[in-house]
Amino acid sequence: MIDPNRIALCGVCRKEKTLLPQDRAPTRILIIPHQPNRNVKVRAIELARHLSAQSEVEVYVLVWRVRGRHYPNLLNKLGFKLHEAYESATLQPKIRLEDGIRWVSIPHMLAPYPVNQWFNRRQVEKFIQLQGIQAVISGNAYHFPMPETADCARIYDVVDDHITPQSNAHWQRTREFTLKELKKADQILTISHALQAELEKLGYTNSTLIPNGVDLAAFSPEMALSVAAIQERYEIQQRFTIGYIGNHGWWAGMDLLVDAFKQLHARLPESRLLIVGPGEEIGRYQRQESDRPEIIFTGAIPPVEIAAYFKACSIGVLPFTPCPFTDNAMPLKILEYGAAYKRVLATPLKELQTLQFPHVQLIEPDVERWAEALIDEALNPTPWNACWDDTIARYDWTRLWAPLDTILATHFSTQTAQVATQGRPGVPPDASAL
Repeated sequence: MIDPNRIALCGVCRKEKTLLPQDRAPTRILIIPHQPNRNVKVRAIELARHLSAQSEVEVYVLVWRVRGRHYPNLLNKLGFKLHEAYESATLQPKIRLEDGIRWVSIPHMLAPYPVNQWFNRRQVEKFIQLQGIQAVISGNAYHFPMPETADCARIYDVVDDHITPQSNAHWQRTREFTLKELKKADQILTISHALQAELEKLGYTNSTLIPNGVDLAAFSPEMALSVAAIQERYEIQQRFTIGYIGNHGWWAGMDLLVDAFKQLHARLPESRLLIVGPGEEIGRYQRQESDRPEIIFTGAIPPVEIAAYFKACSIGVLPFTPCPFTDNAMPLKILEYGAAYKRVLATPLKELQTLQFPHVQLIEPDVERWAEALIDEALNPTPWNACWDDTIARYDWTRLWAPLDTILATHFSTQTAQVATQGRPGVPPDASAL
């Protein structure tokens, strides 16, 4: 796909020379994820897997650690934050190769303030220069700005709505960060029609839509034993089990779901609610519902195991609180439920209304309506329709990355042509390939 080494310059006459595969330097791409959580399946990691499967590409993914903890008092919190800032800012750069992906740690400062962002950008720029990175693909909206200068291709992936005012609790600083990144970007990607429309309002009319997808290969028939083990572990065999799988933040709509489930459970005591995954809201709900064994919290599950949890449930739910942040999203869990042949009840988010997935039933965020729908599904389950398979298959990750492949190929072919016609001052002829 990406071949910046097709042409090298030979001597002063600049004759074209085709490099043999073993002579070609790899194309080096740095991915800056929107968040560092590797305990959930995220878009950036799927992209890294796609690119790293290409023999001529080296993929680097920036990682950092976010520590969630309880502080007994303000002084304790201040002390911990100062220690954490010193520890991360003095971190020694490190690259760890795992499954074909190079995971990168660099010095950084996590508080989303201008001085910290400046420090982080300088560290990113140093890494890019040291490693010879030729393209940066970033979905980050908080901490790690892309380089200011255009020494490499800069592609910004708008994966959440950080551009609409009032879109989230920290919208002012995330919006300011995102607008700066959009101005730097050579190319802009986004995940939904709704976000593409918001970008157009800002004058960015040429963004490329690459929706979130699903790894269909992970949902193989061979996982039957894993599914049975999950059902046995949580004692949900032969029970109507609602699965809520994902990263559960302020947008998760947990109150709506829990209140509706309580009505279902009063009617059908054998029913269960299985809440899978991490999130800032989980601890509070675990404490709040600690006397209800029918509400099960699994905590974070390794991404390689998560497909079996979709299969282990009777039905999936996505009770997101409607707001710009969720309205404009394209939740990949919707597709993962579908890959497991599970119907989904969801709130009527704008993008879901646009896409009209046949396996998704949209219900207004009203407890009574949700309780009624859950009871109806428990008593009269809707069978999976084989006609829905094709809809899900269209969102297999392997089918979605072609527009980005084209963007990268076009960029590098243009870059190679410029080298062929202009040369690089001060660069020896045998090193002039990018």
